Amino acid sequence: MEWVVWSGDYKGCILLPCYVKDKEIQFFAHAFPLDKETEILNFAKALYFKAEQEELCSFLYEGKFFLLAGLKELYSSEDVRRVYSCAFAFLKKKKILEFSLFVPSEGKETVRAIVDGMELSDYSFQKYRKAEAEDSEHILSCFLHVSSQLTSDLAVWTLIARQTKYARDLINANASELYPEVLVGELSSFCEKENLEYEVLDEKELEKERMNLLLAVGSGSVHPPRLALASYRGNPDSDEYVALVGKGITFDTGGVNLKPTGYVEAMKCDMAGAAVALSVFQAAVKLTFRCNLVLVLSSAENALSGSSYLPGDVLRARSGLGVEILNTDAEGRLVLADAFDYVQEKWKVKILVDLATLTGACLVALGPKLIALLGNDVALKKALFDAGETVYEQTWELPIYEEHQEAIKGTFGNIKNQGGKYGGVSTAAAFLQAFVRDGVSWAHLDIAGAAYSEKAENYWPQAGTGRGVRLLLEWLKDV
Repeated sequence: MEWVVWSGDYKGCILLPCYVKDKEIQFFAHAFPLDKETEILNFAKALYFKAEQEELCSFLYEGKFFLLAGLKELYSSEDVRRVYSCAFAFLKKKKILEFSLFVPSEGKETVRAIVDGMELSDYSFQKYRKAEAEDSEHILSCFLHVSSQLTSDLAVWTLIARQTKYARDLINANASELYPEVLVGELSSFCEKENLEYEVLDEKELEKERMNLLLAVGSGSVHPPRLALASYRGNPDSDEYVALVGKGITFDTGGVNLKPTGYVEAMKCDMAGAAVALSVFQAAVKLTFRCNLVLVLSSAENALSGSSYLPGDVLRARSGLGVEILNTDAEGRLVLADAFDYVQEKWKVKILVDLATLTGACLVALGPKLIALLGNDVALKKALFDAGETVYEQTWELPIYEEHQEAIKGTFGNIKNQGGKYGGVSTAAAFLQAFVRDGVSWAHLDIAGAAYSEKAENYWPQAGTGRGVRLLLEWLKDV
């Protein structure tokens, strides 16, 4: 989409928000500065338009094409996103190239929600489709009738939405094409372009750094594991960093504990944590956020072969802890554990946030949209929760109690990588917490359900969603 803050004549389709107040349909205040508002509304009512949530009504009136969009009188930002997602679908289906958009005069957050709803809807992953004539690129130009003071805000909102779509592209790519070396190459290419410091550890360097957990997970694949780090210093007055750590399992067969049909088909999404973390890092750099960031991508392909690691193995983590492998399909926490230890040793980490499609238990507990939130810092968890509420990438806190820590105590090693049948989200987080050093504020975002959708809905597409990008950027801008 192309967005233009505009004060000239109306262009193309005129898109107008409406709501019902005192049983009468009316436009938002100052939404459409013409003398014929009543006549236009009466015309729409004659077409049985009731201005209900997500209801659209299109018609020609005196040579102009109108599209009315219904909203609740007491609407939320999410209501706005959804109805304008519907409007986008209509405009695209009708192959409309230009439209003029009017919003309430007081509506900065409304404009933001409109941009989210329409920009995030403007997504279709076509990389592997045979191109057809009807698939030709269709760019909508939106002439936005708002104050020019919103121009810079508009640029920020569109960039964030497009970074979300970048994460979707990474998640949706074939795992046979996007293996660890390629995934971390996305980071190194960006850093070279932006003149940022970065490092990529190959398998030999991982051995030197004693990252035995990460190496074990990748041992069954022809594509060796990689650990990549990049730093951005947005606050030169501080030497403390926020670390973002993304789980980058580019495909997860489950290893010896093989995933069954019905589950394994979507496992190219198991690097969604890394995709989101990378997208957030890129956006923070482009928007020159006033914080210091270090990004860590811990990436492997959990394949099955004669060289795969085995249930019953006891591995020595980089931190020195002995880790019993009860299940090779509980691999995400292993690659994160070594990454945690490395970044905390090499950098002055004040806050550590990890993102991972970590547990099927998250999907069972919270459903396909919510993000599980766990950690050791009440203030940090609240800040992430509030950010999620603002952008409607919602989190819900789950606990890490002593019983969860007891559940992962090992017999032959210090800890084991599975805590039993119950409380899987919390026992997995308890495992990660064992690798968080004293004095570091830590939050864990389990996006196992939220990262991948079985069907399209509103502005969320089928397959990779990119959930977590807007949440973390909303939080980071105030860190």
